[in-house]
Amino acid sequence: MKFSIITPVYNRALTIERAVDSILNQSYQNFEMIIVDDGSSDSSLEVLKKYSHDERIKILKLSNNSGVNIARNTGLKNVSEDSDWITFLDSDDEFTSDALLNMKFTISSNPTINYFRFPVKYLDGKSVSNISLFNTVADYEKYISHMDKCGEWVVTFHKKVLKDGFLYDERVKAFESLSWLALSKNERIFYGDFFVRLYYLDVEGITRPTKKTIEFYRNLANGLSLILEDHGEAILKYNRNFYATYLYELANLDAILGNKKEGIKKLLKAMRLSFFNIGVLRFFKNSISKRF
Repeated sequence: MKFSIITPVYNRALTIERAVDSILNQSYQNFEMIIVDDGSSDSSLEVLKKYSHDERIKILKLSNNSGVNIARNTGLKNVSEDSDWITFLDSDDEFTSDALLNMKFTISSNPTINYFRFPVKYLDGKSVSNISLFNTVADYEKYISHMDKCGEWVVTFHKKVLKDGFLYDERVKAFESLSWLALSKNERIFYGDFFVRLYYLDVEGITRPTKKTIEFYRNLANGLSLILEDHGEAILKYNRNFYATYLYELANLDAILGNKKEGIKKLLKAMRLSFFNIGVLRFFKNSISKRF
């Protein structure tokens, strides 16, 4: 069983070594690592040169900063023919030393599943993932019913999923939930119980920037809108409160981006579904403040 680990990189010169070293130090060694530099302007590529002699590591470079979804898709399109399973590691985190071995054990124990999620923990050992989901199987409806309580997970899927046409949704630069919802329509999810990734909060992450630009808010609004466009009917049916939360968030984003009239429409619709929500206060706060 061979794994392909895909790692997008954008200006991660200070953290990429720990991510790569955590893969090279795995107890299970049948893998390749595909690192996609998303147009970094720092010394990330210089740092990665030290690994260029290792045939298990592919280093790819995009000419422009295109967003993490395009970077991940570039990695997916370069998975080796002899690889069996695909997983992902952010460039500012690391895998535990037995991550791949534990993935292999769980996968082998569930031969009818093509889509796995493995839990993540902070450095102090506290789980970032919802432990109540450990060793459970979810279909599309069940995934929607608990998606607001999932937490952070490491996604791993069989290459068959890739051959069936799965790619990250490039209508948004990030917002991977949109892609996982689409995948869960076709594949059942098994939630494992082995922690495979250490989650760092000491640096600005690819999907959690500390400086939020207008582009960040627009991308977030676009992602939420697409989720409701593609899956809104099912979310309203199986997770009504979460549907309201999405509407509140979109209303707040409208306020931040200066679209107050549209925001009020979404706010009123959300209030009809779930009246008592902090989103109401946030909307009025964002309506009177100017960020851009």
